[in-house]
Formats: sequence, structure tokens, C-alpha cells
Amino acid sequence: MADKANLAWSLISGDGSRPLHCGYNDQDVLQLKGIFMTLDSSNIGILTLPQVVTAFNLVGQTTSPEILAPYFDDGNGGSVHGMDFDSFVQILWAEKKSTRVIKE
Repeated sequence: MADKANLAWSLISGDGSRPLHCGYNDQDVLQLKGIFMTLDSSNIGILTLPQVVTAFNLVGQTTSPEILAPYFDDGNGGSVHGMDFDSFVQILWAEKKSTRVIKE
């Protein structure tokens, strides 16, 4: 059974590991991976800030670039150009649990 679980997660996350601090079940993560892959227009496994905002909106968590921009800060006064899938899932979960998501 563990081998099947590892195979499933390798298809989802690429390395067989479940994203840390993720409260989503396997089916939710598969759906998120589909959204992620659809928006990853460059096919390099990362989403830009506007793509992440779009992904949030697609899953019903209306947000703004200003709320998500700190996640693109590299900690040295610069910014990272993209977000990988594991980070996306962790941040989506964190924002879902916070009150910072804009309610319509």
C-alpha cells in the first residue's frame, strides 16, 4: 500500500512527498495539481504571482496580488520569479486558514 501511496504522490508532487503543512486530502491535491499545471504556461513547474492569484480565484479564494506578494519575497530585498507546486499548496492552505482572504 505504501508503494501505491508513494507512486500517487510522485505523480502529484514530482518527488513522491506530500506537501508539508497541507490539510488537503489526496483528491483536493490532485485537483490543485491540475489547476497548477493548466496555469503553468511555461511548463517549468512554477507559477508567477498573477498566475497564483488566478489559481486562488479558481478555487474560490478571492485574493489580491498585494496579499500574495510577500510570498514572492526572497528575503534579501528581491523577489523570486515563481512558486513551485508544494509552496503553492502550502500557501493556499495557510491563506485558507487566515482571515486575509478577501470575502465577496
